[in-house]
Amino acid sequence: MDWPRCPAAPDPSSSSLWRCAEEISGVSCADAFALDSCSPCIYDRLGGGETAQAVLHRLSTVFYQRVYMDAQPLPSGVLLRHAFANATKKQATDNQASFLVERLGGPKLYTERKGTASLISRHAPYAGVTHEGAQRWIAHMDTALDAVAEIDDESRRMLRSFFRFHAIWIVEGRTLLNPQRLIGYSDSVHIAG
Repeated sequence: MDWPRCPAAPDPSSSSLWRCAEEISGVSCADAFALDSCSPCIYDRLGGGETAQAVLHRLSTVFYQRVYMDAQPLPSGVLLRHAFANATKKQATDNQASFLVERLGGPKLYTERKGTASLISRHAPYAGVTHEGAQRWIAHMDTALDAVAEIDDESRRMLRSFFRFHAIWIVEGRTLLNPQRLIGYSDSVHIAG
């Protein structure tokens, strides 16, 4: 399947970004993309339709509750929630839920609302998109996954691998987009540097 906002299943030998994400995340590309070949797809495993959408919205709600309650600054001094500064908590929750619905086999809710920009370009301008931020993001998502009982163990395992790999992939991709730090990042918005 071709997912315009997510990378297609890679050939890790062809890209340093893929290899770097594998090495840092500890997740192989095969494991990161296992959810693309599972049958039935995760969306259908969660009940499909409104049932799956409700489960994925609950996952996103639990995740963002944790992110917005996280008051410990990252080493840069910003809060993790600054990675989502262009949206309210409700908008961030709805965006992630619709992304997950589409990415996991459901209708194209995210593309219809937001278009097809890549995960890297969507997240690159924001403070909090750092290795420390990625680790905090992963911890909050792991806890959220554990809190949603409707997600079966195999789906939870595939989602953990997908999220862990892509959190690092986004951070490393941000660095590749801006190797000389031509854009400065201040709080939650990008500025010309």
